[in-house]
Amino acid sequence: MLCLANKVFRINRLAPFLILLAVCIGCGRSIPDTWVRSSPADRVGIVFYFKKEVTNDQINHFLDYELGRPTPDGRGSDLPEEVKGDFLVRAQGFEGYALELSPNITKEQHEKIMTTLKQSPLIFKVFENAIPDEIILDPIAAKKEKEDSEKSARDGRPTKRVIVNGK
Repeated sequence: MLCLANKVFRINRLAPFLILLAVCIGCGRSIPDTWVRSSPADRVGIVFYFKKEVTNDQINHFLDYELGRPTPDGRGSDLPEEVKGDFLVRAQGFEGYALELSPNITKEQHEKIMTTLKQSPLIFKVFENAIPDEIILDPIAAKKEKEDSEKSARDGRPTKRVIVNGK
């Protein structure tokens, strides 16, 4: 009798976790078939930088409604399907994003993204097939960043913080 009571007690303790797991699996977003690994040291499909005076609200609106599209449930937005990954990039006081494109992207899809970027008054510069760490937007600021980075390396401090997001 005691053995049966222990088994029932264990099942009752696990039930909420099993139900939660089933709900999460059933309601969550699908997991992509392939993961995209990128960094500012890797070549990516598109890199773009915002003008310095652009606000965070303007950047978020651009990413959510001009480059991206709202999700069907209204709880955020997604980048186009042909964008397999994105990450924040910074260079000489400018902020932007690197976009990792699908290998199956059509010419029309690529042109649509490029047109959206190039026609936006918020965008400072757009690069294709570039390595973010090698992009120089302001040569004087780049030289100072390099000197600061070398000094930090000599002092044993980290030189960069990299944020990577994958879809």
